[in-house]
Amino acid sequence: MNFLLSLTEQFTDTGEPAGISGVVEYRTAAFSPAVIETVIEQLEMLLTLVTAHPQRPLSSITELDLASR
Repeated sequence: MNFLLSLTEQFTDTGEPAGISGVVEYRTAAFSPAVIETVIEQLEMLLTLVTAHPQRPLSSITELDLASR
């Protein structure tokens, strides 16, 4: 295993949505911490964009391209 991402929905005691938590495991011989930080930042940006605009097609999201430059 070189890279593992696990996301879990969080809920309050009353069952209301309370966000998403995540864990990343990676092989340090394969990835630097900086690369993993970039992956996490872009995933957070993607999740923010798709939740703010759920009708927007994924193919139209260009903000991630701009952020990686």
